[in-house]
Amino acid sequence: MNEYNIGSQLKSLRKARNVTLQYVAAETGLSAPLLSQIENNNVTPSLRTLSKLADYFHVRLGRLFDGVTEKPRYEIFRKMDACRDSPHEQIVRRKGNSCYSLLPFESGKRMNCSLLDLRSERGVAVTPRRQGETFLYIISGKVEIGKNGEFYTVEAGDCVYFDSSLSVHMKPVHCSGATIMRVETG
Repeated sequence: MNEYNIGSQLKSLRKARNVTLQYVAAETGLSAPLLSQIENNNVTPSLRTLSKLADYFHVRLGRLFDGVTEKPRYEIFRKMDACRDSPHEQIVRRKGNSCYSLLPFESGKRMNCSLLDLRSERGVAVTPRRQGETFLYIISGKVEIGKNGEFYTVEAGDCVYFDSSLSVHMKPVHCSGATIMRVETG
């Protein structure tokens, strides 16, 4: 089975999800030492073991044998990941406002997720980009959003969607502070 290089394929799937061997072991009921030996191609796993792993990684079992590169259908990023040292980690603090990346391993991703913490009455400007869309979800507080001289007030629970080519300015109302989840595609 080493001719299929199943071990490195499983390792790639695990790293794409950014989980440890211990985490996969706990989720699948397999032991971490066994998973390590499989990933290093030191043992030949049973079909039952491969089936468990394929189910866990949400890929078809045949994918492990045909070598076709198939991305996992979803990935989980845990809150502790935001604290890791990563070249993609972007924490920007300016005049009381801050932006924390919620998707710290964004290389190759088509969306950027961040958490905006607005504290300053000056607010922040969202600079336009050539393509894509932006989605905002107001988690807490009230926010004034301005575009092209028009101003709108949104509050916790409201959502805003706009074309990323627009220049938008956001600031908390009455300097009460606001927390916003921002998702940009493109």
